[in-house]
Amino acid sequence: MGKICLPLMLIVTGLIVTSININCQSASSSKVEFLNAPVLFKEGGKYYQQVIASYRTGTPGTIVFSSGGKELLKAALVKGTNRHLLTFPAVTKPRRITITTQIDNNPPEKYPVTLIPPKKWEVDFVQHSHTDIG
Repeated sequence: MGKICLPLMLIVTGLIVTSININCQSASSSKVEFLNAPVLFKEGGKYYQQVIASYRTGTPGTIVFSSGGKELLKAALVKGTNRHLLTFPAVTKPRRITITTQIDNNPPEKYPVTLIPPKKWEVDFVQHSHTDIG
């Protein structure tokens, strides 16, 4: 009897979408995917947000991310899924940008990405201890 191989779509926490086959072989991707991370942080008095760049490859190599003529990140690629965090100044309203990627010596590819303003949260920690004697 032959194998039945059906595509299955998994959604993990609403951030990362991965397509796999029932026989556990991952589908290969030829493009970079970008997702807004729900992260806002302050450094040096300025707010920043991050975008998750995800790329799947079958061979090791190098990937370079740039935007607005400025190199954002140069990173090594390993076999399998590679995820990188790209940091941008925080936006207060949605803003469309173009991220250019170059993988090894291949021609650069441009991807339109919309930066979505993350929610601003302030978390206060209150120290509390409880000793239960007896």
